[in-house]
Amino acid sequence: MPSLVLDLGRITGIQQQPTGASLALAIALMTFVVATQSVHAQTLSVLYTFTGAFSTGGLVRDSAGDLYGTTEFGGDGAGTVFKLSLGKDGAWTETVLHTFAASGDGGFPEGGLILDSAGNLYGTTLRGGTSNLGAVFKVTKTGKETVVCSFCSVANCADGEFPNGGLVRDADGNLYGTTALGGNPAFCGEGCGIVFKITKTGNETVLYNFCSIANCADGAFPVGGGGTFPDEWLVLDAAGNLYGTTPNGGDPAFCGDDRGCGAVFKVDKAGKETVLHSFCSDVKCADGSYPFVGLIQDAAGNLYGTTIEGGKHVHYGTVFKVDATSKPSR
Repeated sequence: MPSLVLDLGRITGIQQQPTGASLALAIALMTFVVATQSVHAQTLSVLYTFTGAFSTGGLVRDSAGDLYGTTEFGGDGAGTVFKLSLGKDGAWTETVLHTFAASGDGGFPEGGLILDSAGNLYGTTLRGGTSNLGAVFKVTKTGKETVVCSFCSVANCADGEFPNGGLVRDADGNLYGTTALGGNPAFCGEGCGIVFKITKTGNETVLYNFCSIANCADGAFPVGGGGTFPDEWLVLDAAGNLYGTTPNGGDPAFCGDDRGCGAVFKVDKAGKETVLHSFCSDVKCADGSYPFVGLIQDAAGNLYGTTIEGGKHVHYGTVFKVDATSKPSR
C-alpha cells in the first residue's frame, strides 16, 4: 500500500453562543487573530467584477498576460468563455469570446480551460452536444467555437456523460478527461464514469470504465472538477500515465454502504487501471476519506491532494501525499 503522509490543520471556534466572560474572551481572541493576520496580509486587487455569472473553473494565462476562463451562467444564460486584457490605463477589460446556447454548442461550463501553442482554448460543458449530456469544445482566439466531441452519442451513454471538469493535453494534441457518469451500463445503473481520450480529429476512446471490479474496488464516479465535483482535473506524466481520484469506490471493506471511501488511481496509455490508495485504510479513517478534488504531482512523481473527511479529527479531512515509489494497494 502506498505511503500516505498527512498534513492536517484546522482552527476550531466556540461552538455555542458565548456570553459574559466567554464573549469577552472570544472578542479578544478574534482581535488578536485579525491583528496577527494583518501584519502578514498581502495586497489583493479586484481585476474584474462579474454581473449575473459564476466563474468556477479558474483561469489560464497566455504569453501576453491575458487571462481566460469560463462562467457557468451569464451570456444568454448557459455560460460564456471570456478573456481579460490589461489596458494601458491599468484597467482590465473583459471580452466575451463565446456565449453558450445550451444546445449543440454546449452549455454550463463549470470546469477550467487549457490553452494550446496557437492560442486555442479547450474545455468541457455539462450540457449541450448531440444528446445534451455534455461536450468538449474548442474556442479560437477570434471566438469561433467548435464542438470537438459530444458525449452519450452511443447507446446507454457507453462513451460517458456529464464531463465534470477540465482537460489535460499531451504533446500530440490529444485531450484527456473524465465523466461523472456513463460507461458500462451494467455498473451503477447508468455507468460509474470513465476516463476518456479524444484525438485532434475528435475521435473518442474510453480508456477505462469505473466499477469494472466487484464492489467498485477500482473506484467510482471519477473526480474531474467543476460541475458535480470541485474543479481539479487529471494529472498527465511524461510517460503518458493519468492520475486522479474517485470520491467513492476503493476497498469495499471501508465505508461499505457508499461503495468505499474513495481512491487514488492511475490509468496507463493502454487503459490499464491501478488503485494506488484506497481511503479509510487506517483505523478510524486517519488517512482520510472521500477525495472530492483532483491531484497535483511533483518532479519526483509524488501525488498530493485532499479529502473532505477523515484524518486525526475524524470529520475534518486531510491533505495527503501518495509516494510514487510505493506499491499500489490493488
